[in-house]
Amino acid sequence: MDTFQRKFLEEATDLINTLEQSLLSLELDPNNSSIIDEIFRVMHSLKGGGGMFGFEKLSEFTHHLETVYDLVRKHKVAVNRELLDITLTSVDHLRNLLSTEVTPAILATNDILTQRIIKFSIEDHHQNTSILSHLELLDPEQDIPESFVTYNIRFEPHANIMHNGTNPLLLLDELSHLGLTLVNYMEHLPALENLEYQNNYSSWQIVLATNKPRESILDVFIFVEDDAHIVVEEIFPNSIFQFPDLVNKISENLGNNQLLETEKIKLLVAEYVKANAISQSLNSVQEVAEDASVVKQKLSSFSKESVISSIRVSSDKIDQLMNLVSELVTTQASLSLYVDKHNLHGLTQISENIENITRMLRDTAFTISLIPLEHLITRFKRLVRDLSNEFGKDISLITEGAETELDKTLIQSITEPMMHLLRNSIDHGIETVHERIAKGKPAQGKIYIKAFYSGSYVHIQVSDDGRGINPDFIKKRATEKGLIQSDVNLSQKEIYDLLFLPGFSTADVVTDVSGRGVGMDVVKRKIEEIRGSVDLHSDIDVGTTLTLKLPITLSIIDGLLVNLGSEQYIIPLSVVDKIYAATNNEIQNSFNNIITLDGKQFPFYNLHDEFESDGESPKKQEVVVVKFDEQKIGLAVDYVVGEIQAVLKPLGKHFRKQEFFSGATILGNGQIALVLDTSKVISEYTVMQMIE
Repeated sequence: MDTFQRKFLEEATDLINTLEQSLLSLELDPNNSSIIDEIFRVMHSLKGGGGMFGFEKLSEFTHHLETVYDLVRKHKVAVNRELLDITLTSVDHLRNLLSTEVTPAILATNDILTQRIIKFSIEDHHQNTSILSHLELLDPEQDIPESFVTYNIRFEPHANIMHNGTNPLLLLDELSHLGLTLVNYMEHLPALENLEYQNNYSSWQIVLATNKPRESILDVFIFVEDDAHIVVEEIFPNSIFQFPDLVNKISENLGNNQLLETEKIKLLVAEYVKANAISQSLNSVQEVAEDASVVKQKLSSFSKESVISSIRVSSDKIDQLMNLVSELVTTQASLSLYVDKHNLHGLTQISENIENITRMLRDTAFTISLIPLEHLITRFKRLVRDLSNEFGKDISLITEGAETELDKTLIQSITEPMMHLLRNSIDHGIETVHERIAKGKPAQGKIYIKAFYSGSYVHIQVSDDGRGINPDFIKKRATEKGLIQSDVNLSQKEIYDLLFLPGFSTADVVTDVSGRGVGMDVVKRKIEEIRGSVDLHSDIDVGTTLTLKLPITLSIIDGLLVNLGSEQYIIPLSVVDKIYAATNNEIQNSFNNIITLDGKQFPFYNLHDEFESDGESPKKQEVVVVKFDEQKIGLAVDYVVGEIQAVLKPLGKHFRKQEFFSGATILGNGQIALVLDTSKVISEYTVMQMIE
């Protein structure tokens, strides 16, 4: 597959995702004309791009869809559940048609869906027109509706436009389908010795009268924007083809291998209108005699609007950038250490500047790799829609904070867990319509997805207003499976934690959606693999909420380097509240692990003792107060070395089961420092202390 075909596949995938999202929006607002226009434009772009890059089946199939939605735009076909169902099914089929190897099964599906779509459409009265080889007038006597507008289009392809398989004549043919055209063909041939057979030396000027929006013209050139100079300018607020004499006058001025400037065409139109006392519906023709400065100002404004505000970047390139930034962070740490060790004052300022630049580059690289959660929302909305129909339930999905951004690796990692949670809510959580009405609830159930930032973490809550989870039933089922003893006392949180055990399920009936005991344990394992945590809360007949707590990024963190004996550890700076000095006597002689610092009492843990570090604790220690849920807990360390940018590295499969450390980093001197997961450390030692 060549580079340009891969580029089309990426763009087509984005277009199909946009199409799916627009269809789901249309279901909520069937009469929204802007959504219908967006759907039509996407289909049009897919059809044109598919034909250009060899995806003929995709182009043909989308043409039928486009025909139906053109009728929808004209209010000849109504938007209903049946139409949306077949269109959403077609979206899935379009993804299959993007495959370079279309299987017989896909072809069979293509035929079935095509027949179903054709039933919605009426006979296509569109009259095809052919491209003119040089300069030709198409049907000047044809009656044109008042809504037509005439444009002057300059299409000047670059010399290399055909290197990627693009045929400019096909674009001209597509333009001719939008209305009536005058085509001016121009050649710019070099000397014979400089002629390259694979290069393009042609350009075109097209005068087009159409009742389509300007965006439809731009859509024709959507895949060659970077390979050609394209200008689309309005010259008359109606069709010039109503006036054969005017068309002939413009035709006489075209040709001779020369471009006829827009302002010249406007002057010809203005003179004709004035001479024939024709009323105008817009003021643009009356103001055609603008001075040169105004024209230049408009051209400058057009140039500014054409500046590309965003570009598509390969995921591999982003990964490579992040790896290089990580290496730069490590190298910069080595430089700072070298400057301090050798007391090189002359290099201190340079080292500090490099450190600042590295930090800014790191933050910028992070921003590039972040993806909004809304990237997944369309898929989730489709899942809720399809499964609620399958189970005969009325369920809506409500989202909040979809603009919240996460590292792209995290987005990929949470997709499967989120799907499990949604399936459970639909299958087990939300009741049937009859059950809800009997309970005095609204007939329509609701599932909520809420995302928000909290420090260096993102919280994603998936909740429903369904039947909730009965802790007594969970305990009974766990006892039947031999997971716990019948007489053991468990808190409500500990009972809910049983749901995350492998193979545990409360479902009495296994369905294709859930109930096989492979859901909640997968959720927990997947989330913990990316240094996250899962919390569950439920109330009977009120609903259930699962909260995923995730780090914003996995690659680099700002940390606090601390010393314990001969080892060094890193505490994420995002959880640090304050650092206090304390004596060893205060720490060792504290009552019930409570220490008073600046007049405030804090529970704390002495990490030197808890980690069984070598050597004795120094007489003067430091207590790092960190945030833990809604509390502040102290962690006593030998001393704080200072702030550090830590490049996180995984610990490997042999240490995968430990929970105290979220990763490791290489310091500037080449030593290894483990990164503490303070939440896991505090939780573990709190439980151990309660047992003791």
